[in-house]
Amino acid sequence: MAKTPASALICLFLFGLAIAGVNPTAVAAGNALSGAGLGVMLPAAGVGAVLMPYITGAVAQRFGIWAGMLCTVFALMGMTACAVALHRRNDMK
Repeated sequence: MAKTPASALICLFLFGLAIAGVNPTAVAAGNALSGAGLGVMLPAAGVGAVLMPYITGAVAQRFGIWAGMLCTVFALMGMTACAVALHRRNDMK
């Protein structure tokens, strides 16, 4: 969507800013992640960092602020469920 080099650089800067919180998580994981795991986690987190505020805002505009905030609660519940499932799977090994 960027039609000029300046707008492309601005978009790239804003995308980097959106996923800036992911890098400390990746560094903290250290040896727990392989290169492939990190290669999946960074783009997935970046997409989530861009889409979740959009989804929350769209839902809040259409249905109200409470519904918008429920989007973040549902996302948190989903992440918690995935973490618990992963923990249980690792305990079974």
